[in-house]
Amino acid sequence: MKTKRNNGETGIFKISNEEYHGSDGISSTSLKVIQKSPKDFWHHIHSPIKQTDAMQFGTAVHEYLLERAEFSKSYAIEPEIEKVYKKDNPEKYEENKKIKEAFAESSEGKIVLTASSFNRVKAVAESVEAHKKWNSLKAKSICEV
Repeated sequence: MKTKRNNGETGIFKISNEEYHGSDGISSTSLKVIQKSPKDFWHHIHSPIKQTDAMQFGTAVHEYLLERAEFSKSYAIEPEIEKVYKKDNPEKYEENKKIKEAFAESSEGKIVLTASSFNRVKAVAESVEAHKKWNSLKAKSICEV
């Protein structure tokens, strides 16, 4: 991605998704909106974007597919823990509690995906990677990171 950074330097940089979307410049989405009308564009840049579940899922697929080495820095996969009541199995209950506490600590600041959601992310990525044109498209591309 070619961008102008705050210090005036231009070029291709490895930056986070947050830095990319927070940088000065116009995104492809903004260009599409301004084609509709200047009023729509003004509203677009002055209104907070409400992240839908579908948008969050798409971002996770994007990062897993194109930025796999960085994925675990942004996302944490929630462990699947069998629900156990303390009165029925106090040892298992305490073990699960420790797992949950350790996960909460290790996932702080990350986006948490359930195991089911992560499996959907992987399935979409694997489907894309299995497409015969994927490797040639990826080879000709420059990732924004």
